[in-house]
Amino acid sequence: MIYLSGEQIAFPSALDREWLLTNGKGGFASSSVSGINTRRYHGFFVAPSEDRKLILSKIEEEIVKEDERIPLSANIYNEVVHPDGHKRIASFSFNGWSVNWIYEAKGISLKKSIVLPKGRDALVVIYEVLRAETPFKLRLLPLLNFRSYHSLNRSREEWQFRSEGNLVEIIKPHRFFLKCEKGSFYSGGDWYYDMTYLKEKERGLDYKEDHFNVGAFEVELKGGEEVGFICSTELLNESARELLGEEEKRAERVLAKSEIERGEDIKLLLLAADSFFVEWFGRKSIIAGYHWFTDWGRDTMISLPGLCLSLGRIEEGKEIIFSFLNYLKGGLIPNAFMEGEILYNSVDASFWLFWAVYKLLEAKGDKGFAVEIYPYLERIIVDLINGKGEYVRIEEDGLVWAGNENICMDWMDAKIDGKPVVPRYGKAVEVNALWLFSLSFLENLSYRLGKDFPFSDLLENAKGSFLKEFTAPLGLYDVVRGDEKIVSLRPNQVIAGALPFIPLAMDKKREIARLAFKELYTPLGLRSLGKSEQGYRGRYEGGVAERDSAYHQGTAWAYLIGFLWELLRGIGEESLEWLIEPFYGHLREAGLGTISEIFDGDYPWTPRGCISQAWSVGEVLRILWEMERIKSSPS
Repeated sequence: MIYLSGEQIAFPSALDREWLLTNGKGGFASSSVSGINTRRYHGFFVAPSEDRKLILSKIEEEIVKEDERIPLSANIYNEVVHPDGHKRIASFSFNGWSVNWIYEAKGISLKKSIVLPKGRDALVVIYEVLRAETPFKLRLLPLLNFRSYHSLNRSREEWQFRSEGNLVEIIKPHRFFLKCEKGSFYSGGDWYYDMTYLKEKERGLDYKEDHFNVGAFEVELKGGEEVGFICSTELLNESARELLGEEEKRAERVLAKSEIERGEDIKLLLLAADSFFVEWFGRKSIIAGYHWFTDWGRDTMISLPGLCLSLGRIEEGKEIIFSFLNYLKGGLIPNAFMEGEILYNSVDASFWLFWAVYKLLEAKGDKGFAVEIYPYLERIIVDLINGKGEYVRIEEDGLVWAGNENICMDWMDAKIDGKPVVPRYGKAVEVNALWLFSLSFLENLSYRLGKDFPFSDLLENAKGSFLKEFTAPLGLYDVVRGDEKIVSLRPNQVIAGALPFIPLAMDKKREIARLAFKELYTPLGLRSLGKSEQGYRGRYEGGVAERDSAYHQGTAWAYLIGFLWELLRGIGEESLEWLIEPFYGHLREAGLGTISEIFDGDYPWTPRGCISQAWSVGEVLRILWEMERIKSSPS
């Protein structure tokens, strides 16, 4: 449980603390602790679709007592905070499955709780009167929209709706329902203009939009009473309280399946892990990050072991792996599903799939799964050898060449004006380490299943070439292009040193670890470029081009802590709990209860990017799971 009060919920610091709820279908609800929406992605209900749609931005709430209207909500319009309901927040709490505020005003103590029931296209809000000396009215004014979660709206839609009692059916521009369980509805039709999103302004993007209000729900309440509000795409039979109770029980079931020792912070991380699992568009998958990512192949396969092992959802992990293999093309699994378009611009996503399979089999040996997955793994290797992967080829030395001057096929893929910020085309060190790992794992699996391994010569050739091409006087070269060997201190060599089966000497691995701590390590991840390297950018801020130029030029990535852990374990280091301890404090500073995508490379390592990233959460949980396994295994 995260509980905030006093300075923690004061303006403006509360703007940087954000909450997130998800529904397992790609939909979500999110805003700041202050109740002020600061992003285009904030909203009480962003409904799942090929291009997620914001339908309920928020609810303007007022207490009406003795003809005085007391606002409980707050917004920013043209740099001015109005109304001032944030001043009446006495406390805020988040338990991983619901968000809760307590408001204090005129002798009234009112609790607001929000849940997003899993598997439902619905948002539930419950207002509970904890204390009131005399009855009062609560007015609820829903602010509506219907637009892509990536865009902003300027009062263009024509809205049509009809009401009956305390139920409102929105007819146009999209059908959905608003229901207040008590009271009356008074029809309106006003626009709220120029709501300002400060985070969008900071990011150098358009940052103002308009919302439509259909009218006001009014209900009279007294001490001990409550009222529920539901926004949904179809009418539900359950009450708001029943839906909240169902979600509480579901969260308890999620936690009960975990094999990790569960303190309060770990519970939050486990429920954050649960938030990434989706079933949408006919496939089970993992959302790469909230708010703006969909499901990405590379992110899914890196995050999957930690998410699935920590939650005890190995069977679901297998289904997700096979769902990506259904889209296999030329040896490549999709890099991303982008609003209907499938992108195959990742050479390493398929190799990370090998990693995910390896980790699941290592944890819970399953011959049936090994037999079923084997033909797919073999096909990936065969297709790549035969040159079927676009922008990918296997060289005569057995190593992988990918991309060109304009095409990024590795994870450092940011571009400005169509040009890669970090051109790593050619033979990238972590790509080829993953290639060696994939071949070696398939060899191991072949022997376990009593199958021939037809790639022995290729593997031996690749191993020798890897050592010849990538061994540098200090650490490893980052990229090799013919006679050009690029010396650039990046975390890619940490990945290479961390992977099993890679023929690096122990001294070389220790050297990589020393370099990592000297140049790359921050308490919240590894820098994407050494702090002493030319071109290092320690702050991820500014407009789009400024941020893209820093994304892989010094910005720290939380997920890389997992591979630093693997590297350190591989050179004999033990008692590594300290590696993940800084993340517990982070659970209360940005996306509450979860881990951000990236951080500034410079102190104080400000969280940036997505407020909740699957591989960030997944790798921290994988370390926890692995440490639990090490402790419980016979010495």
